Amino acid sequence: AVGASSVPKHLGPVLLAIMGWLAFPHPTAQVESSPLQGLVELIPDQASVAADYDSIHKVSGRPTLWNVDQLHMPDRPRHWQAAWPLTEDDVDYILANRDHSIQTRITDWVVIGETSTHQLRKSP
Repeated sequence: AVGASSVPKHLGPVLLAIMGWLAFPHPTAQVESSPLQGLVELIPDQASVAADYDSIHKVSGRPTLWNVDQLHMPDRPRHWQAAWPLTEDDVDYILANRDHSIQTRITDWVVIGETSTHQLRKSP
């Protein structure tokens, strides 16, 4: 005898659930390793960081995180109470594109990592 009668009664619901699950596609998210991830891993979690627009999301969660474009910005935000303007002296690490203008201000900083597009520098 072939068919449902050949399957033990207690396995029927289990097989039905498995076959139902297999009948539909199951999308999976593939996380691509970014070249910037290697640089991010060189930054201590508690370090103060400035990063460019392309990499700032990679270093989110730091207690002090600035966009490099905010450094030396003349206009003080209304809510800001501390010293202004911010400068590179206010951060320990800067992660920015090799072509970003901040690179000319931090030539004395130590390059601790780089990719084809970005450099990670540590204050001297």
